[in-house]
Amino acid sequence: DTTQPQELVVELECEEPEWAISQFLVGGMSCSSCSAKIEAVLGRNCHMRDVVVNFATTTARVKYNSKHLQPDDVCAEIKALGFSCEPLVSTSAMADMNALKASL
Repeated sequence: DTTQPQELVVELECEEPEWAISQFLVGGMSCSSCSAKIEAVLGRNCHMRDVVVNFATTTARVKYNSKHLQPDDVCAEIKALGFSCEPLVSTSAMADMNALKASL
């Protein structure tokens, strides 16, 4: 048979991400290689970007798509690497609190 296979055309609707930024307290890092490992692994997740882990202050700052992830999900990824993690106040929550204070 010499017929050519038909191409399957699939249209995907991509939704716009809603980026949020949160900070985390990360425990168990013994050197800067630990922070680099966390940055590398989280940076491969398509719902996270701008991952910055600071070994000296034991903190991480992560920009994530809040339509797919929440701070607890980010912590779960960090914990899966063998570190402890606690979410700190997110910048979006901080902005909400500041706006609330300003309106009072």
